[in-house]
Amino acid sequence: MSAEAAPWWERREYLFLLLAVSLLPTLLPVAMGGMPPLVDLPFHYARFAIGHGGEGAAYWAPYFEHGFKFTGNIGGDLLVAALAPVIGVSAATKLIVCLIPPLWVGASWWLSREVLGRVAPAIGIVPAFAFAQPFLYGFVNYTLSIGLALAALALWVRWGRQGHVARRALAFLPIALLVYLAHPYGWGVLGIGAFAAEWDRRRREGAGHWPALWRGALATWPLFLPFVHLGYWFVTSDVVTGNAGYDFSIERKLTAIGTLFLDQWRWLDLAMASMTVLLLVGATLSNDFAWRRTMLLWFAGLLTLVFFAMPRVLFGSAFSDFRMAPVMLLAFFLALDGVRRKDRALIAAVALGFGLLKLATTSASTLIWSDRIAAQRAVIADLAPGTRLFAHYAPRECRTIWPLRRNAHIGGFHIAENSGYANNMWEISEASPLKLREAADRTKSDPHTFAWSDNCETRAPALFRAILEDLPRERYDYVWLVDAGMPAGMDEDFRLVREGGGSALYEIRR
Repeated sequence: MSAEAAPWWERREYLFLLLAVSLLPTLLPVAMGGMPPLVDLPFHYARFAIGHGGEGAAYWAPYFEHGFKFTGNIGGDLLVAALAPVIGVSAATKLIVCLIPPLWVGASWWLSREVLGRVAPAIGIVPAFAFAQPFLYGFVNYTLSIGLALAALALWVRWGRQGHVARRALAFLPIALLVYLAHPYGWGVLGIGAFAAEWDRRRREGAGHWPALWRGALATWPLFLPFVHLGYWFVTSDVVTGNAGYDFSIERKLTAIGTLFLDQWRWLDLAMASMTVLLLVGATLSNDFAWRRTMLLWFAGLLTLVFFAMPRVLFGSAFSDFRMAPVMLLAFFLALDGVRRKDRALIAAVALGFGLLKLATTSASTLIWSDRIAAQRAVIADLAPGTRLFAHYAPRECRTIWPLRRNAHIGGFHIAENSGYANNMWEISEASPLKLREAADRTKSDPHTFAWSDNCETRAPALFRAILEDLPRERYDYVWLVDAGMPAGMDEDFRLVREGGGSALYEIRR
């Protein structure tokens, strides 16, 4: 097919359009002088700043220990470490976060071309999955690793198709390690995809199921190097499953699909999640659409098995199964094809419409939270370096999921920008270069920045008033209440300094 005759969804202009619109939800708050409002991003931002050192190093030293550690889950740390000396920690953080969704788009485009020989008609839906729950939660290293894994998988397929097996083996020893350092999940996705590609190739060459299975598995040996470190992790720490154990629940798996696009408007987010499932089911039942039996379909099927088998916590990362849902569904859509050209055009149009809808809603919610967080950050903007801040967040409703509260860790801004200390940092066992020193208010995870209102019937996390009553006041100078008011009867313990954006800063009375 000539370039002139290529359908619109296969043209480079369409790729450039998708790349450009994938920047909008994160670029808009940056253009307004802020940081993309992602839940965990202030934690990462603070960790990046501590790792970079600079003028705040002396103030952070009593509380944090940071040093290079060969481990998974440091992709963003490595990139910021390389960029920060040139453009600064803040700009490096913004740049990396903004480029993750376009990385998903570009890598998916490349992968579909290598597998199908043309671009998948549903490529326009990729931005929706790039901005799904894991990205909005601020899982920076995870989403970065998935983008890198998809790009690496495209290269793996390309060199395999071209017969460059020796070159591929040599190159993928370090490539697999780099993806693993970004986050182990990305390396796992790369390995699953590479196995699907090798199994599919051997089946097409006439091998039986079992010979194709074990030969395909052995062919992925260049990706095995991270197993050495993973084995060390497994025998020396609890980072693999943490303290959660294995807690399979079909209800939890369905919740992962239902909250796939968890953001601002419950009915709209649920409708979009339902639409993805209905689109796949409808395509399966229709005679006008088909599943091309390529490695993309096997890739999607294997990811589905992994999704249902995964525990809640893995490699020190919570919501492990939830994180797998977007890339699993993305693979299914890349494998979807039409019987005729007009059928493929319909897939492309629906996919683009869905992708643009998600980008529009995410851009709107991002602007809402960007303005809110900017007003809240102004409350602590002039705190002196070294100030000790207890940042405490409490929702006003009981057991609510929507909207996704993007400001749940904004205490990290005090660390990164004021060179102060805040209680928003936590250790991830051996999966993080950051350790808390004795002077820090130690916690192994992130529950003590959250609480339910006192009228909620719950045991975990703790109730709002109880946390303030048990606060180790000698460790802090200020309390910053975010989206919560001071409980009645405690005014004599704290002096209001200023408030704004739904947050209030209190000085602790001695």
